[in-house]
Amino acid sequence: MQIYSCDNYFILGVRSLIEKLDISNSSGMIVFDAGSEYVYIFHGDKLRHADINDSFSALVYCSHAFLSKNATLNAYASRLQASPEKDFDDETMAILTRREEMIIKALYKVSNRKHLAEMFSISEKTVSTHTRRGLHKLGVKNTNTLHRILQAWQAVLPAILPDS
Repeated sequence: MQIYSCDNYFILGVRSLIEKLDISNSSGMIVFDAGSEYVYIFHGDKLRHADINDSFSALVYCSHAFLSKNATLNAYASRLQASPEKDFDDETMAILTRREEMIIKALYKVSNRKHLAEMFSISEKTVSTHTRRGLHKLGVKNTNTLHRILQAWQAVLPAILPDS
């Protein structure tokens, strides 16, 4: 198991949880604390075999694999013991519309919604609607959190995907 976090107490807590719950079949699992209220728990091999080449793709691909940091011990145990076959399912992955994806990707570079509206020739309200719906599908509260999570993914991806 690999644990990625800037919070040493979180790392110690996860290790202690694995030991106390006697979770033995956790090889290949990745626990990733992206600096938000959620933690991503998934099988690394599934991510390595997907066509992931940037932080946004990783966020979309792992959008269902997050768990609240305040989740119950049973919820953590269940995620940590999940089989690789059940880990990523096309039905549970976030399905962003093409426009939602374009706007959220652009938000990472241009935070001004008025500029985005002009860039895509749509109204600011439409930009807000696509942003809100897209962020909800990704389990992200707001654009500030989006920036933090994408930066965290960008920092950890080279370690998770060493060949890319």
